[in-house]
Amino acid sequence: MTIFLGASQILLGDLSTVPPERAEWPQQMQHALDRESVGDFAGAERILIAAIHQAEQPGSDPQWLPTALDRLGVLNWDLGRTRQAEHFYLRAVDLWETRFGPSTLGLASALSDLAWAYVELGDASRGESLWGRSIEIQTAILGPFHPRVAQVYGYMAVGAFRARRLSEAESFCQQALSIYERSGTVPGETDQVLSSLASVRLQQGRASEAIQLLNEAIQLAQTAKHPAIRLLAGYFYSLALAETAGARPAEAEANFQQALSLLAGPPYDRQTLRCNILSSYARFLSRAGHKKQARKAQQEAASIAHAIRRDALAEYVADVSSFR
Repeated sequence: MTIFLGASQILLGDLSTVPPERAEWPQQMQHALDRESVGDFAGAERILIAAIHQAEQPGSDPQWLPTALDRLGVLNWDLGRTRQAEHFYLRAVDLWETRFGPSTLGLASALSDLAWAYVELGDASRGESLWGRSIEIQTAILGPFHPRVAQVYGYMAVGAFRARRLSEAESFCQQALSIYERSGTVPGETDQVLSSLASVRLQQGRASEAIQLLNEAIQLAQTAKHPAIRLLAGYFYSLALAETAGARPAEAEANFQQALSLLAGPPYDRQTLRCNILSSYARFLSRAGHKKQARKAQQEAASIAHAIRRDALAEYVADVSSFR
C-alpha cells in the first residue's frame, strides 16, 4: 500500500527566486495560482500567456520570460499534461542558462521542476541527475546547510520512493532532516520529509514507526504559523493508511474522517485529494463489511473525479511553442 507522499503541492513552483523589486511578477503569478486553485484553468492560462507576451517585449526584464514559462509548465503539470510541462520547463531551463549562465537560483528552481516531469515519465535517473544539479547550484550560492538544499533532498526522496529504491529514499530523507535540524528552521518542510520517511517505513513493514513519524508531521503542521490545510489532510490520510496496515481500524476510521473534514472547501487541489481519500476510504469500508457506506464513498469519489475531468478539459491549454 502506497502512502500519500504530500509531494505534489511542491510543484506549485518557487516564487522566492523573483526579486522583490519586481512586484508585478509575483502578483501575476499569484493571480494565476489563485485562478487554478478554484479550477479556472483557462483563466490561469490567459494570465500566464499575457505575462509571456509582456516578457517578450523589447526592454522587458530578461528574467521574466523564463519565470513565466516555468509557471506555464506548472499549469500543464497540474492538468496531467506531463509532456507539455516538460516542453515549457526545457525552454525555461534553456533561457536561464543562455541568459544568465549555469549558476543561478532561477535555473536551480527550473531544473527541479523539470526533474519532476522526468520522474513522472518514468525516467527517474534523469530526474535525479537534474535534482543533483539543482543541489550543486543552491549549495554553491546558499551553502550546504540551507533549507532550500534540504527541500531538494526531500524531492529526491520522493523520486527514489516512486522507483521503489527504499534505502536511497531513506537516505535522502535523513540528509534533508539533518539539514533542517542543523538550521533549526522551516517546520513546514520538515513535516513533509517526515511524511515521506513514513512512506518508506510502511513499505518496509514498519507500520508502528510510520504512525509515529506521521504523528510528528501532524504536530508540526498544526503548530505552524500558517497551517497548510491540504498538507495536514494528507498527513491524516497517510496516518489512516498506516493504521490500517497496523491493524488499528478504529484509529484508521477516525483519521479518514478527520482528513475528509479538512477538505470540505471547494479549491480544486483539495477536491483532487478528497477524491483520492474517498476511494481509499471506500476500500477500507468494504473490507470492514460496511458495503452501503463504501458505495456512498465511492459514488462521491466518482462524482468529484468526473467534475475535475470536465473542468480540466473545458478549455484546452493553448500551444505557445511559437513564443521566443
